[in-house]
Amino acid sequence: ARYGILHYRKLSTDCETTTRKMALSAIIPPRSEQLECLSSKQFDVLIVGGGATGSGAALDAASRGLSTALIERGDFGNETSARSTKLLWAGIRYIATASAELLRFRNLMRPLKAIEDFTSEFRMVAGAHKERKILLENNPHLTNWVPIAVPIDKWISWPPPFGHPLFASAPIMLPAVFKFYDSMSNFSCPPSHIMSKKRAERKFPQLANEDAKYYSVFYEGQHNDSR
Repeated sequence: ARYGILHYRKLSTDCETTTRKMALSAIIPPRSEQLECLSSKQFDVLIVGGGATGSGAALDAASRGLSTALIERGDFGNETSARSTKLLWAGIRYIATASAELLRFRNLMRPLKAIEDFTSEFRMVAGAHKERKILLENNPHLTNWVPIAVPIDKWISWPPPFGHPLFASAPIMLPAVFKFYDSMSNFSCPPSHIMSKKRAERKFPQLANEDAKYYSVFYEGQHNDSR
């Protein structure tokens, strides 16, 4: 009976694959016709590279009514996209670097410019949170949340991260920083949290040899760009 179920599933999958290929062959013209079209037609948008960024840009342009051409030397999602972490990263590092730059002593002589630079970075990260939320909500079949554990092995970090002495307290402040990061997406992500060493060794066995005081866990989005 088990073999019968497996065999049926295989036949069903084969049929679905065949049907999908037939449907695609009816929609997508042969390569020769595509090359002829590229050489004879003028397009509004030309995109080079069919990875996650290029394919997404082509879809967005076409959905806005623009005639769009995409050129890819290999296969879709086969180069840089295939080797990336595939994270939908909202930019926590940019918040840290912008804060460190804002608190430099030299900015006492240029406060308005320092605030302008910080605000620009902050708006960029806020926009990244918004886009991440949209991607995750619109593509649940292609995206997921992934936990990232940061091992904390000391209470004071020296030399301080980002070269600023105030950031020496980062090991103590990190859980609060991650909560602020959660708030930038209106807490639409799984909540960041503190994890004990024993539990972290179960959840993240690759960190078993870390001599950590505790682990601070936050979440980023991830997408399957090969689809």
